[in-house]
Amino acid sequence: MIRKSTFFSVPQEIIKPTNLYRVFSLLFITFLLVILSNWMAIAFLERTTESENKWIMLSHLMEPVDVIILGDSAAFYGVDPDVLNQKLNKSFLNLGTWANLSAMNDAWLLQSYIDRFGPPKAVIIARYFINWKEGFDRKAGLQIPLSIREWNKLNPLPPKDWRYLLQRLVTRYIPLYAFDRTFRSVASSPVSAFISFTQLKDSPDSGSRGQFRYLNVHSSHLSNQLNDFQKEMDHRMDLTISKENLSGIERIRQISESFGFPVFIVEMPLLREVNQIPGVVGIRNNLAQQLKKTTEGSRFVRYHTGTFILPESHFYDLTHVNYWGAIKYSSFLAKILAQRSQT
Repeated sequence: MIRKSTFFSVPQEIIKPTNLYRVFSLLFITFLLVILSNWMAIAFLERTTESENKWIMLSHLMEPVDVIILGDSAAFYGVDPDVLNQKLNKSFLNLGTWANLSAMNDAWLLQSYIDRFGPPKAVIIARYFINWKEGFDRKAGLQIPLSIREWNKLNPLPPKDWRYLLQRLVTRYIPLYAFDRTFRSVASSPVSAFISFTQLKDSPDSGSRGQFRYLNVHSSHLSNQLNDFQKEMDHRMDLTISKENLSGIERIRQISESFGFPVFIVEMPLLREVNQIPGVVGIRNNLAQQLKKTTEGSRFVRYHTGTFILPESHFYDLTHVNYWGAIKYSSFLAKILAQRSQT
């Protein structure tokens, strides 16, 4: 409040007297606004990332399915549960996530499903061949919406140092202050977020198979990605499966043998030009030997060595198929599963 004094004098500010009640009231209102804004952010994140965050989707699942699909983002976008259902007359759930969460996350998702619904009839693990080298990314792991108590019970053991646990608490309960959340990226760059969202399209009847999404456009950057990948292959003589992927596969093997259901490990489709790059076939053969050795002696885990090659028109980018690629690969996968079930 400004009071005008006598002629030519400087205006003076009159500060109203306050008390502890007003101070605490202001602090309380501020606290409520912080809680409300973070609560709204959590609700927003659950609604906008449900199709990507398979943990949230799994928590909303109402009934069991016959077959669980696990793996990386190539499996997320490339294995169509409806096609498999039509070919095999079984219900499928796609729980594919991201390569940088590794097979450890696959094991955790599978165990979480079994805790709620019991063991499935079968499990499919599908990954793009180059992604077997990926470890567990701590930042990506922050997106797994588990309490600290649930986190500490996971097997294989996740990171448990106090700094990481503190980051998990912040990310889970006050996401506006987190370092890496979808809400922050949307708020800071709404145009880019909108463009990314419009590149995804819901497939028909997606509710029956767990919010499956397919990529419906062909990337104009595919040729550049192919050149970059070829340069990487020129300097890569071998590919070693990461310890996180090995521990995840081992845990899934233990679970499958405990409950007696089969696990099929399969490769995602390859772009024809990728398969023609010198060294790729040798790297894939070496990878196959590592996976065979990992599953050796298991009564239930099987690795399928077949390769499915698709033309450029069936790919969104170097590692992800588009809608037509997903349909073709899923039909191919259904034949493999039908043959395996007869043996």
